[in-house]
Amino acid sequence: MNHPLPLREQMKALEHLQEVDFKIDHLIKRKTSLPDSVRLLNESFQKMQLTTDTKKNAFTEVEKLIRQTEAAIELNNDRLTRAHTKLETVHNSQEFQAANKEIDQLKKLNTTLDEQLKKNKQDLELLNQEINQIDTDFLKLKTDRETQMTVVSSESAQLDAEIATLTQEREKFLPSIEVRISRQYDRVRGARGGMGCVHAVGGRCSGCNMMLPPQLFNEVYRANDLQQCPSCHRILLIPSVSGEASSQAEAKTGT
Repeated sequence: MNHPLPLREQMKALEHLQEVDFKIDHLIKRKTSLPDSVRLLNESFQKMQLTTDTKKNAFTEVEKLIRQTEAAIELNNDRLTRAHTKLETVHNSQEFQAANKEIDQLKKLNTTLDEQLKKNKQDLELLNQEINQIDTDFLKLKTDRETQMTVVSSESAQLDAEIATLTQEREKFLPSIEVRISRQYDRVRGARGGMGCVHAVGGRCSGCNMMLPPQLFNEVYRANDLQQCPSCHRILLIPSVSGEASSQAEAKTGT
């Protein structure tokens, strides 16, 4: 039967385990943030698709108006021709005035229709330019999205490989730590933003910066039993030269 290592050695292994877990957490956070760039491009892609559809629908409607206006002009010209013919066959001044009045009204209507047709054609040209520009932008955005998806996929695979390597490294430290300690570490880590153990520095917990009772601080250095901060419940470690960087990180990120 294997006897557990002295607690001091287990705490060193736990310190290394925390360092590896920090790295894994950082990589997972990076991987989680990767899809954001694709998501933003997808949102832009969808908005541009909606804009394109709206512009093309407007283009279709303006084309319809042009056809209707051209048909109205053709019909009005026929009426104008008939009105001129009628003018040649009038028999009195009253009929002459009525025919002239009809011709004037038809000419005014033709002017209105011509102006409307001109405006519709200008609108159609403008819409055509806008659609061409949107199509160009749309194609570029589509290319950017496909490129970004390829980059994200590559980076994600690389991060997965790094996480797998660190996970294997993590497994090397677990046999040196009693199950009860590693379980407690995992529980606290889950509740405290990924930080399950911290250093006791200058009489304080470097995780939450609370002063530790003097007796507890002394017990940490004796390393006879597992000690936890009464405030944040993180496992307390003895500072070491290798742990100075971790202590600084804990003081910045711990609460």
